[in-house]
Formats: sequence, structure tokens, C-alpha cells
Amino acid sequence: MFAIVAFWPRYLVQPSGKDIRFHIHAAAMGAWCALLITQSFLIRAGNRSLHRRLGQLAYLVGPAVSLSILVLNHHQSQTREITDFRLWLFTSNIGDGVLFFVCWALAMMHRETPAVHARYMICTAVTFIPPVFDRLFLRYALTSQTRNILPTVGGQTFTILPSFVMVFGVLAVLAWWDTRTAKQPPVFQPMFVVFAIFYAAP
Repeated sequence: MFAIVAFWPRYLVQPSGKDIRFHIHAAAMGAWCALLITQSFLIRAGNRSLHRRLGQLAYLVGPAVSLSILVLNHHQSQTREITDFRLWLFTSNIGDGVLFFVCWALAMMHRETPAVHARYMICTAVTFIPPVFDRLFLRYALTSQTRNILPTVGGQTFTILPSFVMVFGVLAVLAWWDTRTAKQPPVFQPMFVVFAIFYAAP
């Protein structure tokens, strides 16, 4: 729902005229979100058989998400002047694609351990928080006064910082919940560190 609101004005309302890479990226991201939601409901309903059959799509859609991020990022870097901020954005987007792939790969590696598998799948959704909520914060929350107190990168206000804070807030809550309820090895605690490395690297 947040993604629909975030991408409504500049893409969903006016998709015509956009480069095909935007459509492929949107289709991959939308398919992954739909798959996550559907699979969660199937588990909730106890329909594990259909969950496993439908889960085969994850082997196609997961890599497609990462590949679409990298392809679109490369396309956009070819059409815009490379400033310090654009260079940060370029490397950050590469990190996003790789981070999603890491979460997806770990989820698929642990598909025979449902509780661990589910937690890594949650992590794939957490990677979507910055691109979605950065747009929402920019449009509805960040005032000019708020922007003045944010740091800058290459002369551009680092408006994505609140979204990063949100990511680590979500992971911290999940890690706390994990320590109270989980019987398997922790997932969200080490993933908190993994996300921090990827976000700090660019």
C-alpha cells in the first residue's frame, strides 16, 4: 500500500512514455511483493502444498528483482551527469540490488527450515523501505526546516537518512522479538549488521 502511494504520481498515473527498463523493474518488484503477501496468507491458511508449488516462482522473480535494479541503475547513470551525489546514488543502488539478492539467497538456502526461511524473506521486504519511504517522506513529511538539519552528500540533502533510520528501527524491533520468541539461531541480529555494512559502504 505504501509503495502504491509512493510511486503513484510519477509512475503509476503516467506509465506511458517511460523506458521499458522502468516497466520491467516495476513488474519485478510488484511480482515479488505479491508473492510475499500470497505466500504469507497460504502459510497462515495452512496450505503448505500450494505454498511450496508457488514458491518455485521465487527462483525466477528473486533474481529478476536484483537484475532489474542493476539494469535500471546503469540506464539512469548513462543519461545523467555524474556528480558526487549521483556517484553515491549509483553505488548505493548497486548495494540495494546485491543486498536484496543476499537476503533472497539466504531465504532460499533455508527453505527447509520454515522459521529461518520466513525471517530472511522478511528481510527482502525490509530492503524496499528506503526507496518507498524516501519518496513518502519527501512528499509528505520533510519540511524545509527539517531538510536544513540533515547532512548533505555532494551538495544534495541526504533525505534518505530517515528511511535508513526506519530500516534499523524495524530490524531492531524484529531482533528484540526474535530473542524472546525464537528457538532457532538468530536471523535479525546478524542481518542488522549486514544492512549496516551495505548502507555504509557507498
